[in-house]
Amino acid sequence: MMKRFTNNRQVAQAFAEGATKGGTKHLFIEGPAIFSYGHHFPVAKREGIDVLLNTSKYSMTTSHHQGLVSAAMASHGIRTIPMSNDELKKRLQE
Repeated sequence: MMKRFTNNRQVAQAFAEGATKGGTKHLFIEGPAIFSYGHHFPVAKREGIDVLLNTSKYSMTTSHHQGLVSAAMASHGIRTIPMSNDELKKRLQE
């Protein structure tokens, strides 16, 4: 069963802390990745000690999700590597 959070900031923080499951209605973690509104838009993927961060634009809300994840990574001292949506989707399939 997926852990439900009360807000998206909590989901982003949980992802930064290594959670592999959980989310809200619009931002959710599955394995090494966190998604906005569905699997079509991965926000980020953990890869080793770094996090690949999607920098493609989609919507205002998704941009907000990207900002929350970026801030959570920074607050934990985790390096982010910018990447396009297409590049990140390819990395998720590897």
